[in-house]
Amino acid sequence: MPLTAGAILARGIEPSVTPQTWTPPGAAGNNSRVNGEKQSRGRTRLLGGYLLALCLYQIGIYRWPGGPPFVLDPRAGIPVLLINHFSFTNGVIYPVEWVSAGWLVFLAGMILFRGKFVRLYLISECVLAAPTAYYLAVLIAQRGGHFAPGLKDVALTFFLFLFFSIFPMGLAVQSLR
Repeated sequence: MPLTAGAILARGIEPSVTPQTWTPPGAAGNNSRVNGEKQSRGRTRLLGGYLLALCLYQIGIYRWPGGPPFVLDPRAGIPVLLINHFSFTNGVIYPVEWVSAGWLVFLAGMILFRGKFVRLYLISECVLAAPTAYYLAVLIAQRGGHFAPGLKDVALTFFLFLFFSIFPMGLAVQSLR
């Protein structure tokens, strides 16, 4: 007795990827969308965990006795921008750094535990990374001018920029795909 489409759907069988055939929902080749969603959730959780680890590092640097060592600061461009272009003092710079760290902790937690706000993180990271990118560009183009750190310091700042900004932004973009 031939089965009608309604009878097939009532038994819990759904259309497969190939036309003209019917397979059970868990059959191989019929889960491409489900597997893609699981991979995306895995990438999102990886991004959230990675961001949380980076935030803990950033908080550890900001809690450093005697102030954060400038060369180890992953957001070194923020103080440079605030001091050189806006003439702010440490009374303004430290709260800005702590607000940025708190914001990233919030986003990391939401991405890790809820899988949300990846786009907002990507926008925030672009804004927070821009001063450091500017700082690196000035160091490379003008060799630092009156503020000329050693090659090792520039390389470390560049490495931190890659590790704290470029790599997580790449993970966020892949998570959004």
